[in-house]
Amino acid sequence: MKVPLRLVKRIDAEPAEAFLLLMDGVRPLAALFTSTAPAPEIFRIRGGFLLIYSAHPMHEPRGAIRLRRLGTNFYLPADAELLPALLPEELADLAAHRGLIALPGGTVLAFDFRSPLAPDQWLAPPEIRRNSWKPIPPAPFQPDRLTRIEFRDDRPAAVLEILNEGAPNDAAPLTGQGEAGGDAPIPEDARPKGSGPLAKFGAGMALGGARMLAWIGKQLNMPGLAKLGGSLARKAVEQVPRLTEKILGAQEAALREVLRQLQSGDADHALRRAPIAVGDPDAKATVSDSANLGYVDPRYSLSSLLSSGNGPATAWLGGGDVWALLANEYRRLAQEALARGDYRRAAYLYGVLLRDLRSAANALSSGGLHKDAAIIYRDKLNDLPAAAQAFERAGNAEEALRLYEKMERYEDAAEMLRRMGDDERAEQLYLRAAHAHSQKHSWLAAGDLVRKKLGRHDLATEYYVAGWNFAGPEVVPCGQRLLDQSLVSGDWSKAEELFGEAEDRFAAPRKTEANEFFNYALRVKEFLPEPRRPVWQDRVRRAFANQIRNSAKPPQVAGELFADGRNWPPEVLRDAVYASRGRIKVPVPEEPPSNIKKLLNGTVVAVAVARDSRDIIVASNTAVVCWRVKENRVQHLSGSWIRNEVIGLSVDAHGENVFVLSHNGPKIMLQGFQNHVAGNFSEGGKVEFDIQNTERGEWYITPQSWNSDGEPATAIANSFGHFAYRGHIPKACTPDSQVSKVFHPPTHLLLNTESNWDEVWNWESDTLYYFRGHGDRRWQPHWHPDSPVGNPILVSPMDTLARTGVLEIAAVDRKGILCWSRFEANTGEEHTRSSQVFSTHPDRFAAACLLKEETVAAVTFKNELLWMRIKQGKLESYAPAAQLQVPSKAVFLAARPQAGEVAVILEDGSAILVRVP
Repeated sequence: MKVPLRLVKRIDAEPAEAFLLLMDGVRPLAALFTSTAPAPEIFRIRGGFLLIYSAHPMHEPRGAIRLRRLGTNFYLPADAELLPALLPEELADLAAHRGLIALPGGTVLAFDFRSPLAPDQWLAPPEIRRNSWKPIPPAPFQPDRLTRIEFRDDRPAAVLEILNEGAPNDAAPLTGQGEAGGDAPIPEDARPKGSGPLAKFGAGMALGGARMLAWIGKQLNMPGLAKLGGSLARKAVEQVPRLTEKILGAQEAALREVLRQLQSGDADHALRRAPIAVGDPDAKATVSDSANLGYVDPRYSLSSLLSSGNGPATAWLGGGDVWALLANEYRRLAQEALARGDYRRAAYLYGVLLRDLRSAANALSSGGLHKDAAIIYRDKLNDLPAAAQAFERAGNAEEALRLYEKMERYEDAAEMLRRMGDDERAEQLYLRAAHAHSQKHSWLAAGDLVRKKLGRHDLATEYYVAGWNFAGPEVVPCGQRLLDQSLVSGDWSKAEELFGEAEDRFAAPRKTEANEFFNYALRVKEFLPEPRRPVWQDRVRRAFANQIRNSAKPPQVAGELFADGRNWPPEVLRDAVYASRGRIKVPVPEEPPSNIKKLLNGTVVAVAVARDSRDIIVASNTAVVCWRVKENRVQHLSGSWIRNEVIGLSVDAHGENVFVLSHNGPKIMLQGFQNHVAGNFSEGGKVEFDIQNTERGEWYITPQSWNSDGEPATAIANSFGHFAYRGHIPKACTPDSQVSKVFHPPTHLLLNTESNWDEVWNWESDTLYYFRGHGDRRWQPHWHPDSPVGNPILVSPMDTLARTGVLEIAAVDRKGILCWSRFEANTGEEHTRSSQVFSTHPDRFAAACLLKEETVAAVTFKNELLWMRIKQGKLESYAPAAQLQVPSKAVFLAARPQAGEVAVILEDGSAILVRVP
């Protein structure tokens, strides 16, 4: 969950622990340390330098931004506070790999805290620039005498609105020379230009007419008429500028009187006349020609803060710099009010007179008025995190909970409920927070949350497994968490299984992940029993050696992999670097085609295809994956079958449920998987069979599973019969008597075309059976599907097209002969009709698939892909063959009719897509 961080102003600044200098180049640094001791550590940042002192310097660097340390390698301005507040471990994680400096406005600068600048990088003698000599340029022309000075007043246009509103009320003008009143008359030459009586009379008449026109224009909404009135008024003011003196002088005098009263200590009386010192740029205002401040109630009320800035406002043109002096005086009074504990007075000064609602809310919160502060945060500042915290402190937990849920800050809401003792609701919100993390693929955060807050190691393991299989940026830390859990619980087999997966997953060229995972595994190997520890270390050496051999810079990679001094003594590091320098150079193999896709490591032993989605399940001797071909995405299946020999796969029509049949010693194991954790497969239960009275080759699982009573189901065949298993935790179904009565292993095909075994094709030994209702049909094909010699897939790579009463098969037999057969059970005859066609090739066929009815694609052991159709009882090519330019041989073909392509599965766990001609 992403939460925006922001800085707020502190009332009291913390002592500085570091300084930020914004400058170009390093040369100005030397001038800063002539009298500063001790010398700081200096780090380069964008646009300047960070100076970190071990002790506070005698003289702070001039022009620097003072910083304080909030957490390890995390700094912010000394007079700022970070909201929302972060826990120490959160700060440590945030700045674990790079130092951070948070500045106002959302700017964050980074620096490498491992690489301070050495003195010789910034301390150097100045360069002497010797420019070529040039004569002094001639002096510019200057006039001999000054004949005239003109004063041009640019304000008449602005004063027009003042004059249109009428004469000032009770405003005494500043007295000038020869005028009565005032102790300090203004010199005549400092006043606006005056005029004679006749000019004043004419200007007054013109001004009156102009005001009348402007008023009529406003009332009748006639901009042209109002503009004409303004033009006439402007000309009148330009003729007699001293007309503006009365208004502006009276306004400034009124403000100065308020300022005098505030500075003299008569604050209570002055605040009754005190105006708002900070204008609102977003509010509409009319210019006032009055010097009357009026009276206000300076006592605090929440409504006055909430209504501050609402409604029409008036603006004064007079006052000059008195407005800034008033604002400073308001701030001084607010700080004094805070110091003596008068938080309401401070809130009024900040919120109403200075328009600083955040400081007002902070003052209220400091005084325990959390409810008022929360309302300001929520309704005026739209700061929902601060509002939620304030509502919680005010005892309004339901409103705080509502705000937390609105922001999707479920973890904060859960913490609040736990503090209140409502553990049941807190647990629900922790789970929602973890789910929100998982939706953003933050598996590590989700797992850590449920493990630390709820103690749910089982659920945490599920999230860690999802991150481990997602193969994203969190794959290594999620793997480390899984390793920790298995070692702490003493589940050595699970630790060995995870270690073996990492060997396959982090093979070359993934040296960064290999370095992080395997060096971490060696650091925690102390939890392993003593005999297992050296075995792990030897396996890591071999893994690192493979990384070095496949790298472009072997010495550099060796230095990185063996640099962890906690695992490798210095002599091992030296030997590894030395040996890598003299490695035997092997010829670089040709680059594989750009469209080749690596699915998994190891040798492919089983493949199954989802009937509708056409996703492909592939198993090797080390892993099982689901290839979402349309999305070009690979999902890993992790389960108890690891280190077993996979002998069969089964997948439903949409690729959502997978069954794995594997062999290990005297046991056969069936395990179910479901794709439901954010796009990753989760491990279900398993069923084990004793095979002491059977052979491994007698076991068969139907490649296409189905739904039974809303649950995924598959069927197993062996010498004792056929047995159906269903559910994500496989459980036995009662087998149908019609299916179970046929026991002639080995089974070559077991396929249902409708649910609940209403229609079943069953090829046992030499006979193909078709069951529908209570009757059956049978054929005696003249061939047996089997994995050809040289193809590592254990079950025959067979493809079928089935519809009611009709079955079409394309497969390869043990000798590498391509076989196509069609069986029809709707003729009413006892042994019904069939067609069979065979084709041979000098290089032998390795696999085949059906593109559509009577159309076949087949591949030879030399990776020649042929396109054939049934024509006059023969398989004949209808397009030129395609030679696959891939380093490994093809072992399985899967047709993708909607995409018009064929997926070719290679022996080494790679795949390639080929367009169908």
